[in-house]
Amino acid sequence: MNNYSSYLVRHWLLTEDPPTNAPNQKDRAQVFDIEHVQSGRRTRVKDLSEARTWIESLTGEKAKANEAK
Repeated sequence: MNNYSSYLVRHWLLTEDPPTNAPNQKDRAQVFDIEHVQSGRRTRVKDLSEARTWIESLTGEKAKANEAK
């Protein structure tokens, strides 16, 4: 049987005041708040690769990439 874990992920795009109207959202700062539902542990990171690393550290396994079939 596989282990099951749930995560709550919140994402914010941070804007400057006043906004610079940057056409490319990659230029805007972002924050991810991630909570492991079962344990209540949480972290805040700046990109998805950090989020994935944190999730993998909790599960003890590397996340499997989607395979094209």
